[in-house]
Amino acid sequence: MLNGAWLTKSRFLAGEQCPKRLWQQCHSPLENGNEPSPITETGIKVGQLAHRLFPNGAVAWTEGQTVSQAIAATSAFVKEGSTPAIFEAALQSGKLFARVDILERGQRGAWNICEVKSSTEVKDEHIDDVAFQLHVAKEAGLRVSRVEIIHVNKDYVLKDQGLEPKRYFRRVDVTSKAKKRSRDIPGMIAECLKIANKDRTPDVEPWTQCHSPYDCEFLDRCTANKPNDWIFYLPHLGEKRGELLRAKGIESIAKIPEDVPLTEHQAIIRDVYRTGHPYISPGLKSALRPFGPPAYYLDFETMSPAIPLYPGTRPYERLPFQWSLHARAKNGDLQHSGFLADGRDDPRAAFAESLLGKLASSTEPIIVYSSYEGSTLAQLAKVLKQHRKAIKSVTARLCDLLAIMRKHVYYADFGGSYSIKDVGPVMVPNIRYDDLENVADGGAAAWAFERIASGRCKGEEDNLRRALEEYCQRDTLAMVEIHSQLAKIT
Repeated sequence: MLNGAWLTKSRFLAGEQCPKRLWQQCHSPLENGNEPSPITETGIKVGQLAHRLFPNGAVAWTEGQTVSQAIAATSAFVKEGSTPAIFEAALQSGKLFARVDILERGQRGAWNICEVKSSTEVKDEHIDDVAFQLHVAKEAGLRVSRVEIIHVNKDYVLKDQGLEPKRYFRRVDVTSKAKKRSRDIPGMIAECLKIANKDRTPDVEPWTQCHSPYDCEFLDRCTANKPNDWIFYLPHLGEKRGELLRAKGIESIAKIPEDVPLTEHQAIIRDVYRTGHPYISPGLKSALRPFGPPAYYLDFETMSPAIPLYPGTRPYERLPFQWSLHARAKNGDLQHSGFLADGRDDPRAAFAESLLGKLASSTEPIIVYSSYEGSTLAQLAKVLKQHRKAIKSVTARLCDLLAIMRKHVYYADFGGSYSIKDVGPVMVPNIRYDDLENVADGGAAAWAFERIASGRCKGEEDNLRRALEEYCQRDTLAMVEIHSQLAKIT
């Protein structure tokens, strides 16, 4: 851990995004800032897999080492002369520090910087990343001849014989872009160090930079004093309209003047905050007619592993592994059924066959809460040709409750969100998600099942399976309750 005004690569990128984010990373980091997440775990796994592209390479920074030890180990490998590649190389120059994913030994004493990314393409922010590393490497006395981004090949298909790193990865030469960008790096570094050395946090208003190019970890802290109807929560606000309101000093949706042009939906939301009364469209009743009852309520959980787990699948391919189904009779009787794959092989066939066994012979509407189930079924129909007709028949019966909500209903406590996690507890107080452990959202569900499928549970599998079943069932039950509440309102 580097404290104080040290400028690491991550801090440099944070400073480019927002000066306040950089200062807080240096002086007031979050207590749980180093806790693992699905994103960081994926990046680590992809980074370690890239080591197989460089046989006989050596790791400079191992678990438990200090920064000084890692720097010393890197220096020793550089001088030793025979190590073809240094993994997790630690480079320092003054107050600058860079951790290079892979430092490959080139020709005639030169080095290649290889930055590994779990994305499927080179992004603009990646160039700033490697340009900083290039600058620090040169300042540390290394001659760099080539700079690469190594990213995931989205078209790679896993074969029965196992993963092939040379096909799974793509190595992209970005030397010219990195060198061109590195001309600006000294000035940017000076500005970042100036910010890091300040006694007080810079005064920066939270806005779009909080999410671009990365979600800022300090968002809740920086927006704690914003009103519940902060204009940033207004759907589809747009950059120009947002800047217009900020220039007028308007932070509250309720205080947006009549002379500021808004869409019909935005104006409805403004009126809800002004009056304190929810908006219920006169057309809600007729819009709900196709939704039954009787009806089914359906929710899917899927995973998209960066490293394919099953032969025939690609990186980040969507793989449905769980469904929850509530069946509601016309008299209100409710029954639940569900499916959760074992994870040992590609779950798609068992997923589809079990679902079709429940739905293919019926004609009742199937209520979902997004277009996600429909697009997942469309992908399944392409893969499982033997079930294509039955899948398309089920897809034709889908009724999207989210689309109804967006068009016909708004409560102030939605906070600009129509997520079922936000809508459910507002409309039906007995619907809650804060009591769920281990799995409380779709991302956590995907991560949990990926751990099961890859055998990384270490005795937790039974608990994770129970958590997955409880979470998915909670979503379909929330749909039942929301639909019932909408029927009462009309």
